Amino acid sequence: MPRTYGHIVLLRNLDPVNGHCNGTRYVIDNLHDHIIDATIACGPHAGKRIFIPRIPIIPTDNIFSFHMKRKQFPARPAFAITANKA
Repeated sequence: MPRTYGHIVLLRNLDPVNGHCNGTRYVIDNLHDHIIDATIACGPHAGKRIFIPRIPIIPTDNIFSFHMKRKQFPARPAFAITANKA
């Protein structure tokens, strides 16, 4: 059985046609510095694989005199499943 690193929930619509939408739950197959290798956990697209890259996040509120830009994964850990997702 392959080793899994945990579960994540996607925060952005990366590829809606193939089921990679906001709120989709994934099982992490492999972690790299700039890529997450994951598989959809359940639903009509279960078993489809995706490589999630780090993407630039730029805040839209201009309250500072400088522009902030950072790169992060568009996902968060999924420690628990809510009642409506179960």
